[in-house]
Amino acid sequence: MTCFKSATSGLAILLLSGVVAGCATVPAELPAEEQSKTSVEQKTYEARVAKLVQQDPLFALLTAEIASQRGDIYSATLAYTEAAKQQQDPELAKRAVEISLAEGQLELALTAAKVWVELSPQDKQASQSLLLLQLGTNQVDDAMPALKAYLNEVKKAEDSNPGLSGMSVEKVALDLLMRIPDKPKAYRTALELFGNDPANVEAQTLLAQIAHASELHAQAVGHMENVVQRLPQERFYVLMAQFMEKRDNNPEAAMAMIDKKAQENPNWFSARLYLARNHTQLQQWSQARSRFAEMIALQPDNLPLYSSQGFVLTQLKDYEGAQKHFRTYLDKTPPADRQN
Repeated sequence: MTCFKSATSGLAILLLSGVVAGCATVPAELPAEEQSKTSVEQKTYEARVAKLVQQDPLFALLTAEIASQRGDIYSATLAYTEAAKQQQDPELAKRAVEISLAEGQLELALTAAKVWVELSPQDKQASQSLLLLQLGTNQVDDAMPALKAYLNEVKKAEDSNPGLSGMSVEKVALDLLMRIPDKPKAYRTALELFGNDPANVEAQTLLAQIAHASELHAQAVGHMENVVQRLPQERFYVLMAQFMEKRDNNPEAAMAMIDKKAQENPNWFSARLYLARNHTQLQQWSQARSRFAEMIALQPDNLPLYSSQGFVLTQLKDYEGAQKHFRTYLDKTPPADRQN
């Protein structure tokens, strides 16, 4: 950190007064007239903080730390960001980002991150922090150049060492795009980045999950239909069934599809688990009993299944069978591992 001159009194009381009075926080939503007035007051306050930092940077930052500890994140971030600009010190901007992020103040962190990147353009941590904050504050258009560049880097690394990182470009993109609060915007961004080629299984899976998060359930199911046509795997069918439930606002069609696939594939455990859970929620106890019995046959060492089957048998008034399954669960499960 840059060395600062010794502290003097000056305007340093400004930040402390803001802390004590609690008047230096970012204003909430107000009518237009009040917003205009608040904006003027905010700019005046920012100018005073800038002057304070210029006159006595060390004391200003010490006071900023006190402000952050007392919850006045706005004043603390403002002081550190202003000091970073004046001192040309990226570490101060980084600290401003840390302070605001600790309290979930993304807009404040974004402003500080921009200064951090300006002062240290080669710092990957700074650039990635700015990218994440732009996405997290719906600044997607501003983030697109960096987002595309970052995904290209991931793809090059994946192509150079397939499977080494364990993260495909689609998985990385999913994590980043799901940070965008505007979910329909996230879905449109995914389409822009990856297109909508039905033959691209990875991209279709990504689009399906983002469409589901955006409550575009018909599109989510459509993407998964493209996936299972090329990769008819159990996990994809179960995922599609979950999306179908949301699309139809009931599980009937989804359960019928999974039931058919379960009959065709006797070793599909997750499909049976999906059905068993739904039958239980619908209080379809006979069907639930059959599915749990099938799963126990597939995975006899999966002890929680015995507890679940015991509950189902209790609902069917098969108390002898329920007792047998509960006893198996209790005898083989350590007390610390037992589920309520």
